[in-house]
Amino acid sequence: MTALTTHVQPGATIAILGGGSMGRLTTMAAKALGYRVHVLEGDPSCTSEGLADRSIVGRLDDLRAVAAVVEDCAVVTTSVEHVPPMSLEAAAVFAPVRPGIDAVAIAQERERERRWLEEHGVPVGPWRAADTRDDLLDAVREYGGPCYVKPRVRREGDLGPVLVSSTGEVGATWISLRARPSVVEPVLPVALELSVLVARSPEGDVRSYPPAVSFREHTRLLCAVVPGPVPNPVARQASALATYVATKLEIVGLLAVEMFVLRDGQLVVNELVPCAHATYHAADGACATGQFEQLVRAITGLPLGATDVVRPGASVTVPGELWHGGKTPCFDDALRVPGVRLHLYAARDPRVGRAMGHLSASGATPDEAIGAALLAAERLLPDRTRRAIVRHRRVIRRRRLQAGA
Repeated sequence: MTALTTHVQPGATIAILGGGSMGRLTTMAAKALGYRVHVLEGDPSCTSEGLADRSIVGRLDDLRAVAAVVEDCAVVTTSVEHVPPMSLEAAAVFAPVRPGIDAVAIAQERERERRWLEEHGVPVGPWRAADTRDDLLDAVREYGGPCYVKPRVRREGDLGPVLVSSTGEVGATWISLRARPSVVEPVLPVALELSVLVARSPEGDVRSYPPAVSFREHTRLLCAVVPGPVPNPVARQASALATYVATKLEIVGLLAVEMFVLRDGQLVVNELVPCAHATYHAADGACATGQFEQLVRAITGLPLGATDVVRPGASVTVPGELWHGGKTPCFDDALRVPGVRLHLYAARDPRVGRAMGHLSASGATPDEAIGAALLAAERLLPDRTRRAIVRHRRVIRRRRLQAGA
């Protein structure tokens, strides 16, 4: 059994539970800092094989697989949101678990998360728990308009949020969610969607990144920019709020706090994600320290890196649709755009809706970075996604004008 320590020096072994694209990118950052890496791969189609010193494919709730990965490791972290708390508890027998079992458990369960946020004075949108079909019906009636019905447990199988427009859709929605307890939220008048990534060390040192603004088609991330087109007062409020939440949760590692800016200017928290976040893919080039290096620094007790913006950056998701019909995408036209880089996750199962990688670009200004990333995307992506990108490009420009940038 490895002794529990606060500081873990390069040369020691880090265990990553979850694997996937974020696990690969964390592995690369850890190896660059001189650490050995063991990974429990929850997704066999996207692994760290060839990068990690030990890569085991297995269920994240398989305690034997957990033990095989974390044994002889000095610290354990996660690359996905849905590692079961019982697996983290088993891992904690061998080494410190960071960001922390309680923080992960709170973030995994929407009702518990919202109650925790309210108890700590953090603003959230209206919501109601729905344990039964009748509860769901009552909530939709109460809100009197379109609502999102979200499974209480995040990332539960293939269940995701369902948009309900009227009480007449409640029955079908309840069946589609397999009668699982849910959380009901009215559709909010959102002006801007942003996230703030916070890193916190074992000693409580904190570094927050500038807010990233993201643009989505329904719940699917299309693009993100760091720093985002956010007025300075909102950026300061969002950063302070995210730092407060990370401190109260006693995070050791990374916490992304997803927020909405409503049309009346109110800022509300939507979701907590205690791991690296897709809206900060561009931070690797935009900020002095990328999020994956920062994660490794935080969990090992190395000094946290600076989060200042060196050069604004933007990222655009590369979707699985590009591999439709077994064809291999040609990235030539996209990579001809100056300043654009391609990051593929080595996933072996391209499918609709799956992020296979991302394009990133930097620029002298956020507008320039956005322009380069979206121009590359327009040359590469399917027609439907391209039209959404063009639409969001106009929105991004309008937001920057409204922000006074």
